[in-house]
Amino acid sequence: MAHIRENKKGKLIAEFDSVPEVFQVIKQLGWVPQRDKSSDSRGGGDFHVFDNLAAANDVFHNNPESIRQFSIHDEKLVTKDSPGKDVLFDVTGDYVDIDRYLEGIPENFGQAVLGNPKSVFATINILNSAVHWTSPEYMLHKQKRIMRLVDWLEQQDIRCQIVLTEDSEVCYSQIVVKEFGDHFDLNHLAVAMHPDFFRRTMFLIMEQSKTWTWGYGSAIDYDKRMLKYKPNPEDGLYVYVGGYIPFQDNSLKDLDAAFDKIEESIQREVVDMERTWVDEQLHVAGNTKGW
Repeated sequence: MAHIRENKKGKLIAEFDSVPEVFQVIKQLGWVPQRDKSSDSRGGGDFHVFDNLAAANDVFHNNPESIRQFSIHDEKLVTKDSPGKDVLFDVTGDYVDIDRYLEGIPENFGQAVLGNPKSVFATINILNSAVHWTSPEYMLHKQKRIMRLVDWLEQQDIRCQIVLTEDSEVCYSQIVVKEFGDHFDLNHLAVAMHPDFFRRTMFLIMEQSKTWTWGYGSAIDYDKRMLKYKPNPEDGLYVYVGGYIPFQDNSLKDLDAAFDKIEESIQREVVDMERTWVDEQLHVAGNTKGW
């Protein structure tokens, strides 16, 4: 259930348990564009993808499949200690291979290996803020890389918890896009990471705050706090996707390199180090200048 309240200064605090709940609460509370109404205006330049709030909502509600294109990462995450289809032979193991025994091969015990690391789970914390010069193309590319990352992990039976956060002097909002045990709905993640979800839906929420200010505030302090955050054991594999300030000139090449590094870190730590995320976590994060 959503929690909507204000702090002592009148700053709006909005916490949602799902992406659909965001839209339900907006409707129930009758929130409409106000202040400078940037949530609904076209504005100058290429700040938005859709012409207005209604056009964005139409796609988010009725055709989310149109905004979820991404390249699939199909590299398997496997560890030696996880039961799988491959067999490792040694002088001890789970069963005796009769053929190898009759041939006099000392390593005649078989063990099924190279399966999915079932004990791994992941918390992905995403900063859903961007400075005004961040291009829609950059934010859409970031959306695609996040979808690729989560889809990859979920396909490997690594259950993800996805938390989207925006924090500034204007408003604090948190959206649980997915809990560990939830079915992975790619549409919810595609909508939540779309640039117009931030620049229209989240702006609409900010416009309800008594501490609203021109420019909709700055979330850079949150980015700095999360960079210093020490994961808890329950976070499991912890990935923080920051990037309040984009790479220079909205470089998609640099953005890809950052996400490639995240994927490589997970591959290295899960497979090569054979970690199960019971005691120690992998903390992948960046800095305030494009991480």
